[in-house]
Amino acid sequence: MPALHNRDSENMPSNIVAAAEEQKPSTENMPNGNKSTVELTTDFIAAWGAGHFNTGDVSAELAKFFTEDFVLDASSAAHSGVAAYKVHNGYSGLEEWFKFVGGFDFEEIEMSHVAGEPGVVPHEVWLRCSAKKAVCKATGKSAPFDCLNVLTWEGDKATKMIVVVYNPASVAAIMCEDDLPIPSPVQLPAFEPHSSPMEAFGAVMALWGAGELSKPEMQSKYIAAQSVDDSSDSLLAVGALSDVYKAHIGVEGIGLWIDYQENNLELSNINAVPVMGLKPGCVMVHMTCDVKHKISGKAVQGWEAYNELAYNEEGQFVYARHYWVNAPLLASIF
Repeated sequence: MPALHNRDSENMPSNIVAAAEEQKPSTENMPNGNKSTVELTTDFIAAWGAGHFNTGDVSAELAKFFTEDFVLDASSAAHSGVAAYKVHNGYSGLEEWFKFVGGFDFEEIEMSHVAGEPGVVPHEVWLRCSAKKAVCKATGKSAPFDCLNVLTWEGDKATKMIVVVYNPASVAAIMCEDDLPIPSPVQLPAFEPHSSPMEAFGAVMALWGAGELSKPEMQSKYIAAQSVDDSSDSLLAVGALSDVYKAHIGVEGIGLWIDYQENNLELSNINAVPVMGLKPGCVMVHMTCDVKHKISGKAVQGWEAYNELAYNEEGQFVYARHYWVNAPLLASIF
């Protein structure tokens, strides 16, 4: 999650507070009749942006938004080797986390948040953050940055936050004092967003579930010519996984990726819950499933990811960007 500083600080990008102020609260209130989880998240972002978690009585400020036994789980990116990508507990863990993210400046940051999986986890909020450039203050190196944060609320306090970083090798590289290569960013195509992306999502998913999307004629109809399935994780894209954790480009490339999955992976116990509102034309899907490798025979349970899926005004799939919760788990079956 991006670092937020006091607006008056030389390190404070002025657009962070503006981004927080632009968030639209949900109309669904908490059971206690007070603010909704989305409104509480808006207040949390505003307090963070005002520097309340960096200066003064930090513990008292944290107590306004988080329970004493709060858990911040950033371990989805632990395989990057970045020490802060772990589980942080309580107020001391939160202070450690905010100190870590305070080591970066974020340029042209965008933030949005919506209520999470309705009827599944009623008090979740999904917070999407992206920046054109994250700059490590210690090294001066920079790279694009994207992450998803999932907060769980009880009453007016948050109990947990999951941090899922897109391609965390980029963060590891810009923090490294040595000349570690920075992964080249995957360029996502521009598109005119669908006015109701949930409808487009449902149509394409139905075709995928029925096996129809493996047919070339269906791919050319429902997949945009300039499409990308960004499955990048540069740390895992080695050996057999070099065909898995990479960007699949165009109708042909995505068609090959669909064929690869059908020929190599058997998915079961699939659970996919979508929400929209984080980005125009996009649906964010929380997906969990069990996966078996048809060739090696190895299998894992509980593979998990958040997938940002984009659809153009014609209802075609334009891109996918994946936020892997446990990427090394899938790697273990190859």
